[in-house]
Amino acid sequence: MKLIILTVGSLLSFGSGIAQEPQYLTPLPERCVAEKISNAPEYRIARVMLTGTRPPEKYLLVSVQPEDFTAEKMTALARQFSNEFCKETRFGVMIFDDYKAARFVTYMSPTRELEKAERGFYHIDRKKRKEFIHYSAARGKPRDEIRIDLSK
Repeated sequence: MKLIILTVGSLLSFGSGIAQEPQYLTPLPERCVAEKISNAPEYRIARVMLTGTRPPEKYLLVSVQPEDFTAEKMTALARQFSNEFCKETRFGVMIFDDYKAARFVTYMSPTRELEKAERGFYHIDRKKRKEFIHYSAARGKPRDEIRIDLSK
């Protein structure tokens, strides 16, 4: 028996061994060939969106494991983003501890349940030479509880 589950932007087919990542309305930023940074946690891209600023910048919504929200791992993850998306002049990453929350968050829900999984934010502006990551050590704490300035 073949089971097919359809959701907005994705197709998963169990039984045939096929799984497809979500289709993005906004294209992913171009990836540079980059080595994996030591201690950088694995991340999963849930969505890509454009900001309303001028000029617009791309934001990734990604998920990592809850135990990865440590200074060492978040700093390594920031370096990974910087290296992997080296052609982006201005670029942001919203970091969640739950993939489904990152995929389906709307910021318009009256319950705000999915927003609680957003635990961090990375941003780089290469023209201004500014780069930072901030995050919370635990869900429920402010997402900018811990701030790390990575500017050179």
